[in-house]
Amino acid sequence: MTQVLKPDQSYTFSKIFELKIPADELAQELGYTLSRKRLDLPRFPGGLDRIQELCDRIEEILPYVNLASETSRREVLYKL
Repeated sequence: MTQVLKPDQSYTFSKIFELKIPADELAQELGYTLSRKRLDLPRFPGGLDRIQELCDRIEEILPYVNLASETSRREVLYKL
């Protein structure tokens, strides 16, 4: 893999986002690995209509969403 960040250059958090480096490549560049997995967060105790249908749809399309792009994240949520 080619080096994404230049060692002789300083980067701010916002500058890294401006470079639009895919998250997995950035993690590898910094010596980490990236994995996507389902989180089991606290749940709303009340009833929600069609929540299972929504969860199933999100899980179905999530692997195909470019999470590095704010536009694509927003478009996916809009279309749900």
